[in-house]
Order: sequence, then C-alpha cells, then structure tokens
Amino acid sequence: MVSSFIRLPAWLLVLLGYLMLGIALTWPLVLRFSSDLPGGAHKDGLEDAYQNIWNLWWTVEALRRPTNLWATDLLFHPDGPNLLFHTLSPGNTLAVAPITALWGPIAGFNAIALASFALGGLGMWLLARRYCGPAPALLAGIVYVASPFHIAALVSDGQLQIFSHQWLPWYLHFLLLSLERSAEAWRRHVLWAGVFLSLTAWGDWYYTLFLLIFSALIVLWQLWRQGLAQMRALLAPLLLMAGVFSLTSGPLIAAMLFEAARTNYVSILPPDDPARLSADLLAYVVPQRLHPLWGAAPWAWGVDYGVNRRFYLGLSLLLLALLALWKRPAARPWGLAAGSFLLLSLGPSLRINGQDSGIPLPYQLIAELPIVSLTRQPDRFNVLVTIALGMLAAYGAAWLLQHWRGRPMLLITLLAALILLEYWPAPIVTRTPPVPAFYATLPPGPGALLEYPFHPEITYRDAERMRFQTIHGRPISGGYHSRAYPQPQLGMPVLRDLQAGQLASDIALEAGGWPAALHTLGYRYIVGYKQQLLGPINLQPSDEALFRALVEAGLGVDAPLSEDAWLIVYAVPPAEAMPVVQLRHGWGPLEQPAPTTRYRWLPELAELGLMGVEAGPHRLSFSALPAGGPRTLQLTLPEASIQLPLAPELRRYHLLVPLASGNNITHLHSIEPPTSGEQLYGNGDLRPISVRLERIGLMPVRHQPCGGQLGGRRLHDGDGRGDMACCAAAGAGRKLHR
Repeated sequence: MVSSFIRLPAWLLVLLGYLMLGIALTWPLVLRFSSDLPGGAHKDGLEDAYQNIWNLWWTVEALRRPTNLWATDLLFHPDGPNLLFHTLSPGNTLAVAPITALWGPIAGFNAIALASFALGGLGMWLLARRYCGPAPALLAGIVYVASPFHIAALVSDGQLQIFSHQWLPWYLHFLLLSLERSAEAWRRHVLWAGVFLSLTAWGDWYYTLFLLIFSALIVLWQLWRQGLAQMRALLAPLLLMAGVFSLTSGPLIAAMLFEAARTNYVSILPPDDPARLSADLLAYVVPQRLHPLWGAAPWAWGVDYGVNRRFYLGLSLLLLALLALWKRPAARPWGLAAGSFLLLSLGPSLRINGQDSGIPLPYQLIAELPIVSLTRQPDRFNVLVTIALGMLAAYGAAWLLQHWRGRPMLLITLLAALILLEYWPAPIVTRTPPVPAFYATLPPGPGALLEYPFHPEITYRDAERMRFQTIHGRPISGGYHSRAYPQPQLGMPVLRDLQAGQLASDIALEAGGWPAALHTLGYRYIVGYKQQLLGPINLQPSDEALFRALVEAGLGVDAPLSEDAWLIVYAVPPAEAMPVVQLRHGWGPLEQPAPTTRYRWLPELAELGLMGVEAGPHRLSFSALPAGGPRTLQLTLPEASIQLPLAPELRRYHLLVPLASGNNITHLHSIEPPTSGEQLYGNGDLRPISVRLERIGLMPVRHQPCGGQLGGRRLHDGDGRGDMACCAAAGAGRKLHR
C-alpha cells in the first residue's frame, strides 16, 4: 500500500501535503467543519465572516429559485440592492454550492478555506518548480499558504475573497510559460493563463487588479531584457489571453462598468482611506498576534495597537531571500517584485509605528488612476509580496541544496520547520455562531423583518443579522453591503418614525397608521436587538423603554410577542393595506418650526416612491410653497409626466396619477432654477431651494372624478384655502383650473 501511495503523481502528493498542512494550521477547525467558524467574536459586530456566510447561502438560494445572483430581494426590504460591487465572490461560492446545499454555509466557508491551502500551495509549487526544482519549490508553497497575511484573512477577518488566494500563482505560472514563445504548446499556456485570471476575477477584483499590474511589470521586464524588437513576440500571447479573459469575464465586467457609470456609491469611500488601510513598515518585522508563543512577546511592547501585524515576513524567510539575491542572479527580478509591491502596500505615505511620517510613497502615482481609485486597501498588495518572497525562498533553498551533502529532503524539512515555527498559529480559536431562540422556531413565511436599530452609516453591524437570515430565510430591512450602497428603504413609513423616535415624524402622511403601512410593505415583525457583549451597537438598556413605547403606540398593542435577553419582537396586527409614500433621494433636511408644521425643501431634484396596494388611479396630495414666486413643478412617474404650475402662496394640490403595481419611483423637478434663503431674505442660508413641500399623501381612487378625461376641478379639504386638482394619464398632464 505504501509503495502504491508513493507511485501517485507528484502533483497529487503535493496537493494532499498542502491540504494536510492547511488542516494542521487551522486545527481544530476540521473537527467542527459544519458548525464552527475560525476566529473569535469581533467587537461591535465587524463580522465579515457572517457576511460571507450569507454570500454562500444566497448563492444556493439564487440557484434554487432560480433568480439573478447579482440582485437580491432579501436585503434592504422592500427595495433590494444589486450585488455587482458587493464582495459576493461568486467563483468561490458557486464552486462549493453543493457542499453549502448539503451541509450548510459554514461547511461551504470552511471548504473554501481548506481549498485555499491545497490549491494555493500546489500553484506556488508549480510556479517555483520550473525555476528551482521540485524539492525547493515546496518551500514556496509553504510561505504562500502559511503566511500571516493568509492566516489573518481567514482567522482574524473571515474575508473569504481575500483568503481564497489560490489562483494567483497558477495565473503567474501560465503567464510566464506563455511569454516564452519557444516553450512547447504556448497557446495552451495562454489559454490557461486567461482561465486563471478569470477565476481570480470571479473571486476578487482586488487580486485581479494586482495581477494586471504584476503582468505589466513582467512585460516591461521582458522588453527591457530583450529589447523592443520582441514586442511582436509578446503581443500575440497577451492579446490571446485578453480574449480568453474577455469571453469568460467580459459580461460581468460590462455590467459593473455600467453600474459604476450610472451611480456614485461605488466611489464613496471613507475619507481616511486608503491611508487607514495601508501597511505600517513596522508590521513587516513585528511577529503576528496570532502566534501562540510570541504574539504578545516583550518585543511587541511599545508597538502601537493600530499596527496591523499580519505582514510579518520572518527571519528565516528573509535570510533565504537575501541568500537567493546574493547567489542567484535569476532570482533578482523576484526581489525587485517583492520590493516594489512592498512599497505599494505601504500606501500613499510612510507610516511607522502608527504615525504618518509624511514621506510620499509610489502608491500616490497610481492612486487616482481609473479602476485603481475605486480600491482602498493598499496593504493587500502583500499577497504579491508573499508570492515573490516564496519564489526567493525556493531559489535560496536550491542554492543550499547544491552545497548540502545530506539528504535533500532533510534540508527542505529543516528549512520548512524554521519558517513554520515563525508563522505557526495553531491551535486557532473557533466559534459556533449563536442564534436567537426566536429565529430557530420562526416558521417559514413571506413576511419580512423590520430590524431596529438601523445602521446606515456603519453597515457591518448588520452582518450578524444576515447570518440570522440564513436561518429564518425572511427578507430584512437592512444588510451589510460591501459598498456604501444607498438605503432608500429607510425613507419608508414606520422606518422613518423609528429613526426619528416619534410617530408621524415626517412630511409624508401614513393613512391607516403603522399596521396598514407595514402590511403594504410586507413587514410582519418588528424586531428590536438588545446590546450583547462584543456585539454590534444595538439597543442599550436605557433605550429599550423608548423603543417599546413607540412601537406599542404605533402598532396599537400592549406587549411584545416575544422577548428574551437578545430580542424584543412585535407581530404586526392585522390591518387593511394602504398606499404609502417613500421619501427617497434629494430632499433637504426636515424642518419643524412649530409642533404641527413639518416641511422639507426640494433643492431642484428629488425622488418619491409611490406604492399602491394595487395598480390603478391614485390621488397624490401635497401642500407646496414655491420659493421666490410662481414655479413649475414637474413630476415624472413611470406612466405619467405632469407639469404643475404652482401658485406663489402655500396651497394644497391633488393629482390623479396612474400607478403600476410595486413601487413607482417619481422624480420631482423644479423647472425654474433654484434660489436660496440668502438671495430671498439675506439670511445667510446658501442651500439651493425651489419648492417647500409638506403633508404628502396617497390614496386609492375607486372612481375617476374627471370622468376618465384629462381635466381639473376645485377641491376643498377644510384647510381654509382653495386647493388645486389635476387628473393625469400615462405620458401626459394638463394645466390646472381654478
């Protein structure tokens, strides 16, 4: 049996070896494969692992329905985001979909983790074997998969798209082969290079960008060595590879570029990025915190806690790299690559022990380039530093083997032990994600959960709720999108009141109160989250009484349906669904000069969402006061466009509008340019203002007061002012009549 095992192909033995190394480095995770996640709980709910658990679950859910993988109706209910710029990592989540479907998303997550060790190590071994031989190449794979960067991405962060770095060395291996035109079957190598670049893209766009930058440097190096005369020889494989990549990833790239062109959320980044997410120079020489022996050793004293210690290189690796640079000229391009990407990982300016020195660095030269400007984490260039140093380790070991008189594998084993001694994180901490008892017993159903408090500014606090969704399966009001995705659902009735902490809190009226509005929106439960140890910021004990009083007054109930140490749950009582008005983008802040007076200014453009219970004519009512004299307000609905002349005084208007089923996004536009308070009254208010609106209401119309024809009539609703009325049909409007 032993002899049969030895006769297995070398690549299979290497694959199994790196798989066993991954099991050892993450011990005891394999014993809790479908129940536990690596790492401990994060303070304030920064749980990227929970987000990725949801990604795995959603992939299976989208396949089961089936539906568009890149658009979900389960987050930000009832709007639902698209997921093009969310770190969905579909290449990984689709690959383990059978495991996720059979044993759950935690098993899928851990399967990807182990695959990153096995396939990443094998890819590095293939890359290094061609230049250094099979035995020294083993060290390259060990450096790559055991690096603190890889382990921290898995154990500390749970960032699936980052720790699943397995395809990068495969791409570089076939890219280098394809650029050697004398190599046999170079076209096949080009094909594989394109495939692995595409697999990288379907896993993470950061890594794709990094590989493209690395590829450009490789091409420049080849041209410098061989001269411009070789440009034509390089052009054919590069064009062929680009063609393969375009065929396999082009549709997804096109969709992302279209999304980036029509929206601005993809470029909204925290103001201190990328400086905040740059590597600190000290992080490369201070041992990582995850090490069981010296993670908190004395030499860590005095190191600022903000220094992200996941980039530690290790003394053994550095000595091997220096030996390779000294003795092996062929290794020096990899040294140049390691130094270049290390500089880029340091970000726009040099930081040492948490302090910004102000010294500019090369990252500033590329930071504002297209595509690069959409990224924000220079420290992730460390993955390329690790590849280059792994290659240098293999070169250094190859030189030592030439001067070693003992058994070759003994030397490789000793070198591997030294590297692993400095990197070893095991045994790691694992955790079984807890689930509130209410969700474990909640029966399946269509009703959504309105979860409070909201976290629109720090959305990672909702990652835990996405984990809970994989248990109960119902739509939720929030979610953790990887970008600053707009959340117009917070402009819906009830959600507005919860944010403001009072009933009838805004300029839109809620006919039928909370129960009617919630039934229209599809919410069946309101869930208040109590503060948990280390958990995301939720209801503090002092907040709970206010939450109860507001919800019970809004719903007209006396007590919650369920309560424990984690949740306060209210069921929405039966009610007749009524139309609702959503305040979407563009509105000025709410102003309330008197207890009964609330209004918002329309700067120039803003949006309303008009949601009827069923398709048909509805009466849209509002009070409007134009700024600076008469104006024309244009309302553009999906099935109608109306130009409404506004009288110079505050007046109430009623429009008969046709609504389709679902949410009718309505654009409001002041035809005349906006003015400002400074221009009108000299009060110093420089905000653009055009129309003041208040008391916006929407009601179904059982009969058409205009007889189905375009026209108008005077209405009175008891406010002491003559009101204006208008009927509108699809694509047209008509001048109002007094």
